[in-house]
Amino acid sequence: MVKVLIQLVNIKTCNLPGYNLLLLRELLSKYYRYPNEPWNSDQFFKELFTDYLKNPARPGDFGLLVFCKNNTCKWVCDKIEKLVKPTLASISVQTKTDTEHINSMRSWLKSIIEDEGVAEVVKRA
Repeated sequence: MVKVLIQLVNIKTCNLPGYNLLLLRELLSKYYRYPNEPWNSDQFFKELFTDYLKNPARPGDFGLLVFCKNNTCKWVCDKIEKLVKPTLASISVQTKTDTEHINSMRSWLKSIIEDEGVAEVVKRA
C-alpha cells in the first residue's frame, strides 16, 4: 500500500490550493529516501497485480482500486484486457455436481473412521 501511495504522489501534478503534493513528494524523497520520480506505471501495475494474486487480501484490493482510480479509463481497460482477463480465463472450473461432492466427502469421512491411527476425538466429531 505504501508503494501505491508513493506512486500516486509522484504521478499527480495538481498544484491547486489544498492539493499541493510537492511538499509531500519532497518529504518522501528526502526523509524516507523514496524515489523522486514515478515508477513505470505498466510495470508497477503488473507487480501489484502479481503480488495480489499471490496473496489476495483486503489491502491488496484497496491498493489496486486506488491505483486504477487514479489512472485513465483507457489505461485501466487496457490492463484488464492484457492481465486480468487472461488470468481469469486460465482458472480451471470444476464442474462436479453436488452429489459427486457429497459422495467424495462421505468416502473421505469413512476412510477417517476406519483408519486405526486417528484419535477417538476426531472419530466422534
